[in-house]
Amino acid sequence: MLKLKNLFAAAILAATSLVTTVANADVILAFQPTTSTDVNVGESITVNLVASTEFDGDAFLGWGLDLNFDSALVSLESMLIAPNFIPPFVSDDGLGGLLAGFPSVPPVLGSNILLATLTFKALGAGLVDLLTSATLGDANEGFSGFQSISFSNASIGLNIKDATNGQVPEPSLLALFVIAAMGLVRLRRRKA
Repeated sequence: MLKLKNLFAAAILAATSLVTTVANADVILAFQPTTSTDVNVGESITVNLVASTEFDGDAFLGWGLDLNFDSALVSLESMLIAPNFIPPFVSDDGLGGLLAGFPSVPPVLGSNILLATLTFKALGAGLVDLLTSATLGDANEGFSGFQSISFSNASIGLNIKDATNGQVPEPSLLALFVIAAMGLVRLRRRKA
């Protein structure tokens, strides 16, 4: 039954991508958090990939994107496609989803539409960018709706720090004070 739903969704997605109009719609992609984030080596960080549409004509039925990052500095631990999308049955080099329940569910539009939740693990220190993109000519990538949909890619920078590198343990001020006080007490007893 699930294969039949996937096949039906793929057929709808293919049909709607063939029926395009002259107008272009815009989908704006973003990662949340939206600003560069600091993380230590060995820690995990979770980011949400969200989409926002401005007009009714920007509604989409499915999406597919490449996810680009430096695999020497971070690894993708988990990828959870939002519940209102069916993960694609062709899992090649990226992430994507088809609207669950179409045609009884209307196409998706609005602000901060959750597409996926991604968890990365920091492997090495350095600066790394997480970027989305679509390969030109790849029919599984981009956004599909009732018209041609253009989109802006999402990006976020991660500043990965090595928490153990360069840290020198320093004695506590209290311990120094106690040792100095004991030395003064001993010096005073000697003089007496």
